[in-house]
Amino acid sequence: MLAPDKVQRVVIQARNQAPIIVQRSAGRWQLVEPVAVAANSFRIESALALLSATSYQQIAVAGHALAKFGLEEPQLRLTLDGMPILLGGQEALNYRRYLLLGDTIHLVMDKNFYLLTGPWPTFVDLQLLSGRAKLSALELPEVGRLEQVEGVWQWAGAEPLSADLLHLLVERWQQAQAVQVSAYNGGALKRSLQLTFVTGDKLRFEIVADEHELILARTDLGIQYHLPAEQVQGLLRLGGVNNHFDTPVGSEKEPDKARGE
Repeated sequence: MLAPDKVQRVVIQARNQAPIIVQRSAGRWQLVEPVAVAANSFRIESALALLSATSYQQIAVAGHALAKFGLEEPQLRLTLDGMPILLGGQEALNYRRYLLLGDTIHLVMDKNFYLLTGPWPTFVDLQLLSGRAKLSALELPEVGRLEQVEGVWQWAGAEPLSADLLHLLVERWQQAQAVQVSAYNGGALKRSLQLTFVTGDKLRFEIVADEHELILARTDLGIQYHLPAEQVQGLLRLGGVNNHFDTPVGSEKEPDKARGE
C-alpha cells in the first residue's frame, strides 16, 4: 500500500469530466492539467486520505458484478502514482461509499467525496500568490505604483505615507486568500492591476467585480478568485491600510502604537 506522504502524482477524474492532474514539486502540490498553477493542497490531501480510510466492509470482486456497486461506471476515478482507486455508489443503510482497490471492494465514509468531484478550478490554491517570490512592485488602479527601492517601499503619491503603511498593503497582497475559485465567466472587465516579483516575473489580474464581493480574474488561466467585499479596501485602496490604524493619511505614529511600541 502506498504511503500518502510518498505519493508524487495524482490524477482525479469525476464522471463526465476531464482528468485533473497534480504533481508534488518541492514539497508543494501543483496543478499540471488542465492548467499549470498552485493546487489546493487540502483537496489533494483529501484524495490521499482514502489510502488510510477505515474499511467497514470488504467484498471480494470475484463473483460480483461491479455495476451492483456503481463501480462499472464509477463516480470518481483516482490514480495515485499509477495505482487506480474507483469510487462508486452508496449503500442505503449508512450512506457509505463503495471503493474499489485492487481486487477488493471496500465500504468507506463519504466525507471527502464532494471535495473531489467539483470542476477543476476548485482544485486551484485559494491563496492568490501561493508559491510566488516576494513582491517588488504593485500597480493598482486607484493607487498607482508602489515600488521597493533598496528594501524600502515607496509611493509617488500626492501625500507622504510611511513605509510601514505601504509594507502592510504589500503584505496583504502577499497573503491574500480567496474564499472560492471558479471558472472565469467571461464577464466584463472593469480595470486591471499588475504585480511584479523580485524574480522579475509579472502577474496580471483583471477586476471583474468590486462591490458586493471582490472578484479578480486571471484570464490567462480562465479562472477567477472570489474575495470578501472588505478586501476591496484592504487590497485596492491605500485608505484600507490607513483605516486599519484609524489614523490620518501620512501619519507615521499609529503603526508603532498598533504594534505596542
